[in-house]
Amino acid sequence: MNSRTSLLKPMHIQLLAALEDNAHLGNAARDVGISQPAASRMQTEIETLIGTAVHFKKGRGIELSAAGKALALRAQRIRRELDNAAKELAEIETGGVGHVRIGAVTSAAIEYILPAIQKLKSAHPKLSIDVTVGPSREICAGVRRGELDFGIGRLVTDEDRRELTFEPLQTEPVAFIVRADHPLTQNENLQARDLFVYDWVLPEAGSPISRAVLGYFEALGSAMPSQRVSTSSLLLTVAMVRRSYAIAPIARSAFDILVGGLDGSDLAVLPINGVDVGVYGLITLRDHRLTGSAALFSGLF
Repeated sequence: MNSRTSLLKPMHIQLLAALEDNAHLGNAARDVGISQPAASRMQTEIETLIGTAVHFKKGRGIELSAAGKALALRAQRIRRELDNAAKELAEIETGGVGHVRIGAVTSAAIEYILPAIQKLKSAHPKLSIDVTVGPSREICAGVRRGELDFGIGRLVTDEDRRELTFEPLQTEPVAFIVRADHPLTQNENLQARDLFVYDWVLPEAGSPISRAVLGYFEALGSAMPSQRVSTSSLLLTVAMVRRSYAIAPIARSAFDILVGGLDGSDLAVLPINGVDVGVYGLITLRDHRLTGSAALFSGLF
């Protein structure tokens, strides 16, 4: 393979990045604002320069070759850097007023993002901030794609570990919540077998909390309770607990602030200690420079 990647043009880079986003050449062409025939000619130019195929046909779409995938990922990184350069120039032109896009798991949003927003907004009232709260898998994917400046969560996949950096912040203890008049709140010698009598409301399978609860039961020599409902919605979880005798594990900080701080009189935490979902931390794209506003925000953690 006689590769001459230094001769690739900006439009080549854009097309390669778009090919990673799409499994269809026509859709990639649309994303970069050219016709499909023009994209086909451009693809031929790229393949001539790198000396191998960029993609192969797969059904009605395409699949990137190993070389195409490698180039496309690099092209996406170049595109992200150019987007961030544009953002940074805009910040300079507006006197340092910028826009920050952050992702965080629920407890981190409460423990870190909320106090940081309160502090920054008082000093920089024109700073605009978008906060996405969700599971670590989504947060990591958003940082990798350049949709988020940084995140707070956990690295989940091998791809996360290759492309992202992780700076630990703190562990996340789990609270097992029930309604305040639940029979288990009167049990002074709570045993694991007592928990199996009731329904459970759990996050989706594979989530950090679900894994932590599974590990808790495995350590006790028991399987996960069979009578359970799974949901990623904290609001639905709390509503189901309030209207039944179900048990639900949630982040302790979420209970303290989102539940206990608003209306905690009808809910209680069972005396089950030592269960946590591990350490979450600051997640950034490897070898990537944050914009001024994003660096200012992340520097508060």
